[in-house]
Amino acid sequence: MAKGGGGSGTDGWGQYLGQYLSVTVVNKAIAGRSARSYTDEGRFTTLVDTVSSGDYVVIEFGHNDGSSGTVDNGRQDAYGDDYDTTATVTNSTGASIVIHTFPYYIQNAVTALQAKGAIPIISAQTPSNDWDDGVITDPPRFVAYANTAATRTGVKYINHYAYVAQAYEALGETVVDDYYPLDHTHTSVEGANVVAEAFVRGLICSSSGLAAYVNSAGQAVPNVLSYPEFTIVIDNYNRTLIVPSPMQARSGTHLTQAQAEALLIPAGITAYSSGGCTDKTRSTCTSYDGILSGTVNGVITLKKASGSSSLVITGGTETGHASGTYSHANGYKVDVRHATVVDNYIKSTFTRIADRGDGYPQRKAASGNIYCDEGTHWDITYY
Repeated sequence: MAKGGGGSGTDGWGQYLGQYLSVTVVNKAIAGRSARSYTDEGRFTTLVDTVSSGDYVVIEFGHNDGSSGTVDNGRQDAYGDDYDTTATVTNSTGASIVIHTFPYYIQNAVTALQAKGAIPIISAQTPSNDWDDGVITDPPRFVAYANTAATRTGVKYINHYAYVAQAYEALGETVVDDYYPLDHTHTSVEGANVVAEAFVRGLICSSSGLAAYVNSAGQAVPNVLSYPEFTIVIDNYNRTLIVPSPMQARSGTHLTQAQAEALLIPAGITAYSSGGCTDKTRSTCTSYDGILSGTVNGVITLKKASGSSSLVITGGTETGHASGTYSHANGYKVDVRHATVVDNYIKSTFTRIADRGDGYPQRKAASGNIYCDEGTHWDITYY
């Protein structure tokens, strides 16, 4: 993540994120730091003092947080994911030092940033160049720890490890080996860019507000980085497990009518129905009841990216639409009224694909989302 990576010929992915976003990216990562050492050196304090309300802050640690052996190296964290767990270690001078767990340091940073009005995003560490029979090895415990810290603090979590692993496995071990000129941790410029693209794909598939600022280059990131259909957990024996994720988890959570309106209306997005109602049991209404947060975020992103001053939803979760897994009723689809600015954006940004079975023309985003022109509106499916 840090500028300069691990030495000559390497660089961190944070240096390449800005080309995919329409906002300024300031990379405050420092090579060789852990959650603990970044805290102890006062870097989180400086960051908190620097940020302004509304700033997004991506926090990613893990590569340097493991045990250092008998003599403390100033970076290792206490083992475990409990906030209150501590350990006593001995440094090179023989002094005893009390250290805390990875979630302790991350959660404290998140809380301090939130107090300033900033919006933290916790990202899992990236994989090293370690393979087992053609696939990236199982994630270290800090991937799950990052998820735990995000859950406890209520902030968005991006499983950067899984997205990078997917990209690497698609490219193959031989290609990826060239991304690591010095060791198995620090990437070349080319590798750093792949890792940045993986983060962007995770961001697009998340329900984070930062996804609204992914530019056209970010939207064009290869679709091989689609959301991984698994969740990483730690069992009672501290073993890393990979289990299937429920589909709705990959598209956010189901919202009530009021929750969806609270997000859409301030964004300049309104609803229209011939019945002037929001009852999902009536086909003449336009309802948001049960819509997925990922779908809501997708519509907000569409409005911002297109530059439209307004956007009108003419179909939501109400009855009367076609059934299926990725359906209106299940919260994946919305109908958006045609508008010149929106139409031009969709047609110039997304790839034309084969017509739908009923003959309507379709376009597909790199993320996998489908935009079908049904004549009076776009029928949009957010995966």
